[in-house]
Amino acid sequence: MDADLDTLCTVVYCTADDLLPEARRNARRRITHAEVVTLCVASRLSFSDRLSALTTWDRGAERTDY
Repeated sequence: MDADLDTLCTVVYCTADDLLPEARRNARRRITHAEVVTLCVASRLSFSDRLSALTTWDRGAERTDY
C-alpha cells in the first residue's frame, strides 16, 4: 500500500502543479498550492478509517455546547 500511496501522491502533486495557476510571489509562503492539495488527498486516504469512526462517535454523542 505504501508504494501505491507514494505513486498517487506524486501523480496528484504533478497534476495539481500543472493545473493550478502560479501563485504570486510571497516571501512568507513556504508551501505551494500543489503541496497543500497533495497533503489533503494523502491525509484523507490515510486517516479515512479514523475519521469515519470519529464522526460516527460524534453523531451519537450528546450535545451540550448549544
